[in-house]
Amino acid sequence: MVKIAIFLGILFCVAPQKKEGEVREYEPSKEAKALYIKGLSYYHQGKFEEAINNYKEAYKIDPNFIDALVGIGNSYIALKKYEQAESVFTSIIKKFPDDSRGYEGLGFFYGFCKKDYEKGKYYYLKALEKKGEDLGIIFNLANLSEDYDKPFADSLYRLILSKNPNHVGTIKKYISFLIKEKRYQDAFKYAFKAETLLAEDYELRMQLVQVFYNMKEYKKALENLDFVISKIKDNPSLYIQRGDINLNLGKYSDALSDYSMALKIEENNILALLKKGDLLVRMGRANEGINLVQKALNTGITEIELKSYAYAIIGDGYKKIAEDFSQKGEKNKAINNYKIAISYYEKSKSLGKTAYYSYSDANIKICEEKIRKLLGIK
Repeated sequence: MVKIAIFLGILFCVAPQKKEGEVREYEPSKEAKALYIKGLSYYHQGKFEEAINNYKEAYKIDPNFIDALVGIGNSYIALKKYEQAESVFTSIIKKFPDDSRGYEGLGFFYGFCKKDYEKGKYYYLKALEKKGEDLGIIFNLANLSEDYDKPFADSLYRLILSKNPNHVGTIKKYISFLIKEKRYQDAFKYAFKAETLLAEDYELRMQLVQVFYNMKEYKKALENLDFVISKIKDNPSLYIQRGDINLNLGKYSDALSDYSMALKIEENNILALLKKGDLLVRMGRANEGINLVQKALNTGITEIELKSYAYAIIGDGYKKIAEDFSQKGEKNKAINNYKIAISYYEKSKSLGKTAYYSYSDANIKICEEKIRKLLGIK
């Protein structure tokens, strides 16, 4: 890995520089170029066989027109005719050994189609050797490396951004990579720039919600999620997420509305039922909350964590009811409800070491102490 990084560093210092988007020197014949453009049009329409036919005609007219060969290879990849694609890109390398595009094609073929990382990396590095500092090739190599060599992928994304801080494709992909690695602090460094450069990209804005939320920048998370919901209005998960953000902002009424909207879209959404039930208990509407959580349990919760959460919420509900009776001086009713609360906390604990185990255990001790006090036991 270190050797590769050194190699890239040397390469970028000594290789001839080409500006991004620079037109290649070779100019094909007009007839060949017209056929190539027609083939490219078919390619973008998803008509790959027609594209190949036109690319082949273009190449037949002008055997030095590398773009036509590249188009044939790309079309074969789109059709998943991998042997033909490999043959085309290999022929480009043999006939035009100083051109990077045959190596790029084989890099993509081996890396992404055949899932052979080492071969894919080898050919992408060869392409860089031929072409010099090319952000597109580096981007593809970084993308390929994500599942095989994360530190290398990280270094490549950072290299691109050091050369072009506003390279939007890299910013988006790098943020996605950092989120997958749960490196929210690192992703946060790029979040505001990404928001500015890709203001209308709702997929990117959804990723920014995760970044801002995990960095406890709840107002920014809410701002981005509001934008996403303006584009996608019928996804219950988005409203649940917005409810969580509003909850962290202390906006209980707004959070309740969001959970309710999720349930309006999907009546038996288990997570929405649990979240709304939990919030209702917190707001002092314990019976309503318990009923919603019981409904969730009745629909059939299979995930242990969620089931443990459900029992803990019901425990909280009965604990709240017990506290209300205690304040009113109704000792027996308070004791009975504390006991019911304990039984649900025990159910939560019985599911194992979930995220709610310690919470339930602590509340059992609290309820037991409350009962002792009500009974006058020191």
